[in-house]
Amino acid sequence: MVSTPHSEPEVICVDQPSSGQKRSRTDTETADHFDPPTTPKLVILHFDAILDGRDAVIITVLKTFAQLQPTTPPPSPSRILSVFASSDPLLANKFKALIPPPFLTDANAASLRNWTDAYLETYEREGKALLAPFPGAKPFLAALVARRIVIAITTNHREFTKNFMTAHGMADLPDFIVRRAAGFAARPEVFREFFQSTLIPSYAAKRGRYAAGEEVEPLRPEEVLIVSCAPFNLRTAHAVGARACWVKMAGVELEGEEEGDVDADTIVVGDLAELGERIFGGSRGEEDNGDLKAPGNEVEVEMVGEEMGEEQQGIGGELEVGQVGVGVGQVEVEQVEVEQIEVEQVDVEMAETDL
Repeated sequence: MVSTPHSEPEVICVDQPSSGQKRSRTDTETADHFDPPTTPKLVILHFDAILDGRDAVIITVLKTFAQLQPTTPPPSPSRILSVFASSDPLLANKFKALIPPPFLTDANAASLRNWTDAYLETYEREGKALLAPFPGAKPFLAALVARRIVIAITTNHREFTKNFMTAHGMADLPDFIVRRAAGFAARPEVFREFFQSTLIPSYAAKRGRYAAGEEVEPLRPEEVLIVSCAPFNLRTAHAVGARACWVKMAGVELEGEEEGDVDADTIVVGDLAELGERIFGGSRGEEDNGDLKAPGNEVEVEMVGEEMGEEQQGIGGELEVGQVGVGVGQVEVEQVEVEQIEVEQVDVEMAETDL
């Protein structure tokens, strides 16, 4: 069931793209600004766009190689990040892609489990201490807040995300913390149902409070912006007809099916500060503006599915057990079947100040 405030907001649906509307990106065609210029009213950031785990994963992978195969030439940092940014969720497969073929034969393929175990142990011991927000994340969020743009953050592990945001002085910036179920990016129809039936009504309630009782106009697709470091997460934007923004980390290259996730309409930026310039017309965001939102204004939206545990490792340091953060993608230690998510199982929790 969907739990809503006492005064239930009207469901506002975002128009869906017509068949064949998605276009491929070419070398001569880029979407590097909003055209026509449109300031979004709702910005949805996947947590991988906020949490910077690049140093954590690079150091952990290199130390894992040094521990298990010191004679094997280690992969370059850019290669590590590109592999961990892929949509393949299995950590073993990521190591299979990183280890040169001469050192990985059919006879020792079973030892990949040793690599995943060593990686997770090293990450717990040394890697996760290197997690930090991406440079510019806080000023970017503060700039959105100053303009009363509604902010939603999607994450595999809401409690970790809330603690991380609190530790870095960003707890009161997002309006929504959305716990997403595993594998949702691969099932756009599930995200579409969730987006229309739950997230948009929650946005309407929040926007109505900002507008001091004024009528909330329906969202147009170009007024919703979905941001991620992982290209495959942008499938959620395509699913609802929203604008998509790929925050391309230095050295990360598109591989395989991810090439199709960054199309001609995708905004590509190097960091959130650059995205702020595109949105706000030259401003790279604002520094800490104090308590722009009163405590308790956060709305918690939950896509109820499987709880993420040791068998499904969320990337970006989103789990207390075996974080494998790189700020991009998702990792699973073993293949786990993900049950179909029932949209009726979504709960919306609102603070008393929002009722």
